[in-house]
Amino acid sequence: MALTIFGGSALLLKTDLHVTGDIDAVIRMEKEDVELRKLLRKYNINDDLKSVMELPPMEDVYEDMETLNVPFNNIKVELPSPELLIISKLFATRQTTKDMEDVLNSGILDHADINKLKMLYKEYRGYTVLPERRYNSLDDLLEDWENRKKKGR
Repeated sequence: MALTIFGGSALLLKTDLHVTGDIDAVIRMEKEDVELRKLLRKYNINDDLKSVMELPPMEDVYEDMETLNVPFNNIKVELPSPELLIISKLFATRQTTKDMEDVLNSGILDHADINKLKMLYKEYRGYTVLPERRYNSLDDLLEDWENRKKKGR
C-alpha cells in the first residue's frame, strides 16, 4: 500500500509548519480493503481529495514524488514535489485564502523551482473552465511571496 500525502500534512512534513489536524492522502492498495480505509479515516487520514483538489493529475504526481524513509513494513509514504504540492493548493476548489496562506507561511516556495511551477500552472490552467473565477492566482501568490521576502518575513 502507498499513501501519497497532500495538503497541510505534506507542508508539515516538508517544512515543519503545523497547518492541519488531518492527513489528506491518496491511498493506493494492491487489493481494496474497506476495513483498512475505515481504520485510516478513524485516525483522520482523509482520502476524499477529489472533492477539494482538481489538479494536478495523479499520473503527474506519481512521476515526480519523494518517498519518505519511515519505519513501516507494508506502507510506502510519498510526497509530491514542491511544485505539484503548490499546484494542488492553487487549484483547490474551496475558494478560500487559507490555501495561499498555507503555502506562504510554510516556506515551500523556497524549495520550489519557480520556472517549473509557472510552466505547470500555465499547462494546468488550460485544463480548466473559467480558471480566473475558480482558482487561486500564481501571479498573486508569487507577488505576496516577494513582498514578504522584502519585509524579511
